[in-house]
Amino acid sequence: MERNESSASGRPRARTLSFQLLGPLEIRSNGEAIVLVRQMPRTLLALLLVRAGELVSTNWLVDELWPDEPPESARASLQNFVCRLRKVLGADVLLTSVEGYRLNVRLEQIDTVLFRRAVAAGRALAAPRSRAARLRTGLALWRGRALEGVSRTPALELEASLLQEQRTSALEDAIDAELQLGYDVELVPELERLIADEPYRERLRAQLGLALYRSGRQQGALDALRQRGGHFSANWGLSPARRYATWSERSSIKPQNWRHWDRAPLPTIIRAHRDRYGDRGHELLPTRDGLLATFHGPAAAWRTFSGRLSAGF
Repeated sequence: MERNESSASGRPRARTLSFQLLGPLEIRSNGEAIVLVRQMPRTLLALLLVRAGELVSTNWLVDELWPDEPPESARASLQNFVCRLRKVLGADVLLTSVEGYRLNVRLEQIDTVLFRRAVAAGRALAAPRSRAARLRTGLALWRGRALEGVSRTPALELEASLLQEQRTSALEDAIDAELQLGYDVELVPELERLIADEPYRERLRAQLGLALYRSGRQQGALDALRQRGGHFSANWGLSPARRYATWSERSSIKPQNWRHWDRAPLPTIIRAHRDRYGDRGHELLPTRDGLLATFHGPAAAWRTFSGRLSAGF
């Protein structure tokens, strides 16, 4: 939504608002930050932003802002918070109706929307270089943890967790594309930082193992995957997935047999699986008796297919 402001010359000029949730909550007007000091109006704005374009009921907002037991003055307090927001945003941005409230903004004004669109566009690209670049463009919008500094209502807690998962998944996809392009040593520091924050992400461990191995650090690759197994065993009593356990079996395989194994074409035997479930990446890992092929389907229907195939090296 664009609003008119007066310039120094007295002439009206358009004001463009933008909203940032991928880090501390921020409002910007023509690039300049607008500060909301009080916590409850900030939380109210965050709730309206995660449902931007929708009519948000008064009852839902009361339940979110006071999840335990709303005070008798809850509705009056909510109206007070709305008035404060309207002074900042403008009456044409925060609309009121009998049923509730609606933010009259374009979705492109919200960084979470831009991030999700960039990730979807990146994943749709076939070329690894273009895919990685588009994904990194979306990831560059992040400035910290999602909704940082905002009171976590039930809906905002769920949204923050979802956004964090989407961020990590997009990072994994970007790193996959960059590994396909031949990057390895450059990715190791980033992968190590990510694993420090997300120690149970199998895919990150596998990516770190591959990057270390291709950087000439075979023992480091094996250690990284064994540490992953140790985390699960110590905390959950689980063993590492078979596809990652096989790394330890390959410590005696001659390096020349590893040539380009990660870029090998998808074997015919699992192409039908790819066509049926969609391609979110596949792994072809050499073992003593062939390839261990692991295939990942879409997030909505996560599937793994494993089978031993002729290595053909």
